[in-house]
Amino acid sequence: MEKKAFFRLTFAAVIAGATLFALSAPSQAAETQLIWSANSPAVNQSTDALSKGQHAQAIRFAKDVLRTKTQPANHLIARQNLCLAYLAQGKADDAKSYCDAALAADARTQITEQGGRLMTAAATAEAGAATLEAAVKSNVARAQGSALAENR
Repeated sequence: MEKKAFFRLTFAAVIAGATLFALSAPSQAAETQLIWSANSPAVNQSTDALSKGQHAQAIRFAKDVLRTKTQPANHLIARQNLCLAYLAQGKADDAKSYCDAALAADARTQITEQGGRLMTAAATAEAGAATLEAAVKSNVARAQGSALAENR
């Protein structure tokens, strides 16, 4: 009888620990809908690194995008990725200019969902269609709100 009680107590402790861990894990990645480019491998490398939590690589790839001549939509995604990566590293001062630039952008590029990912489309968004601007602003606002909450 003593072994059964010990086993039950141990099992309950493991379940309680797993539940506590799951509830305390950061949920920012689940809330953020990362955006992929239809025509820029460098943007997609940055987004992929960001999705894997490889923030230094995401920053490096995004800065490479900003040094190239490409579509404004790709620059906007790169600025968003820089904002998110720096905030994830706890570097709010470094993130600020990129977050501000991403929030001030006026990108009427349409985005679509393809294979569970948000992807830029070649067309300009029509009324009521999802836009890159709206997705970026939503992601940046969530990330900045999470960073502020964590610093309190």
